Amino acid sequence: ARLTNPVSKVAQAGRFELHANKVSWHPSEEAAAQGAMDLHVGLLAITGLQRSKANPMLRLIVGTVGYTFGFDTRSDMDSVVDAHTQAKDTLNASSSSKLTPAGAPTAGAPTGNKQGRTGPAAGSKAG
Repeated sequence: ARLTNPVSKVAQAGRFELHANKVSWHPSEEAAAQGAMDLHVGLLAITGLQRSKANPMLRLIVGTVGYTFGFDTRSDMDSVVDAHTQAKDTLNASSSSKLTPAGAPTAGAPTGNKQGRTGPAAGSKAG
């Protein structure tokens, strides 16, 4: 996939990768020789996706910056969008399951009563 530099607006060839928790782009040897550097963006940092209607181009919005990727075919772009959506949904579900209301026990967390203990807690004074 080609990455258009958000500052210079120059498209540079490279390899686009979608991981379980991030998107990465690695420049081709030629682009790296011209100063292009690897790009890594966490999936949860991506706040929006914009698809071009005319060309197989995808813009990832991260805060106030947009990274535009050009793909060889619309099918390639659609596959990336589908995989991104699925991976981000999985990450969101995973992170939201770890959030519980204050004071609510989480899975596997102690509830305050230890098994086998009867009577006052160790170190407390009875009576």
